[in-house]
Amino acid sequence: MIGLHSGRMLGRMFKPCNSVRGLGRWKGEWAAVSVVVLATAAAGGAILYFDVVAPPAGSIFSFPSHALVPAVMYACGHGFRDVADPASPELDDFLWQRRDSFSAELLPEDIVLIPANAWSQRHGYLFRLLGLAWRIFGIHWRVYEGLMLLLFCLSSVAAYAFFRLSVARVGAVTAACLFATSPGVLANLPDLRDFSKAPFMLVAIASMFAMISRPRRFSALVGLSMLAGLSIGLGWGFRNDVAICAPPVLLSVAWCRMADTKARWLKRALLGAVFLTVFLGVSHPIRRLYEDTGNPTDDVMLGLTAPIRENLGIQPASFEWLYTKRDDFVLAFKNAYSLYALGDPDPVSYTHLTLPTKRIV
Repeated sequence: MIGLHSGRMLGRMFKPCNSVRGLGRWKGEWAAVSVVVLATAAAGGAILYFDVVAPPAGSIFSFPSHALVPAVMYACGHGFRDVADPASPELDDFLWQRRDSFSAELLPEDIVLIPANAWSQRHGYLFRLLGLAWRIFGIHWRVYEGLMLLLFCLSSVAAYAFFRLSVARVGAVTAACLFATSPGVLANLPDLRDFSKAPFMLVAIASMFAMISRPRRFSALVGLSMLAGLSIGLGWGFRNDVAICAPPVLLSVAWCRMADTKARWLKRALLGAVFLTVFLGVSHPIRRLYEDTGNPTDDVMLGLTAPIRENLGIQPASFEWLYTKRDDFVLAFKNAYSLYALGDPDPVSYTHLTLPTKRIV
């Protein structure tokens, strides 16, 4: 009897969500989302605000701190611009976390503004969002951490939505809270650039699963296609890794389940057109920056390195493609090939690491 009762309880916990009707059901969903947000805020706050994993000053970024200058200038009302070195000692101290806050009054009157470098522009949506937060709440590192916490909460809500499509409310809340307290997730949280893609990718994944999980009206599928295109298009301006979700969305559109079986393939073609229109339109300001620079081959080459192979549990061959997962090693490898195999003496360079030369990655 006890086993039967427990089995029924688990069945209710993990019963899929087929529909949500009535005010009472919506209240329950909002309550569940609130629980997920509170759990996420508690876990993220412990990491960010109480310095559970406190790094040394200037080392919390996966990019040089100078890349944040356009966000600071945006917050100060100077537009999305960079500054000619040297700008001001106070700005340098802020970027290297030797001081907690900064203000426009600390900028010199004769400051020289220059266009933001290509690397910062390719993360334009992320750095403009950070600049907007700094403009509203003040240029302070706590605001930076607050933005990371907001993105973390949105990620957990998206994870809840994904789990809710296949299990009942209690099971979805449990799974989302496990996601929010996962050591792997929390370890990546302090890095704004790398973690900022998470909510966009999770929204896209949830949209894909919603398309194929059960038959839906055409209007609902149009909304899901637009949501997927919006999330991937916006996410590209945070981290270009999000673009990897675009092909799976098109596959989900091709195999989505429709309540109305009339002209299914025509409707699927229209859904694909809706997704591509939203995705390409929203991402256009960022994508056009890759026309001359921004070669993403680094990501492909890093995926061939030995550490990635080991993480995937793949047995080694009689050789290794690349033995270390470091951007500077991949850069040196490409430059060596360019010089000795192609005879091109002009090195490829990262604009945020060195002064640009002939070609820019």
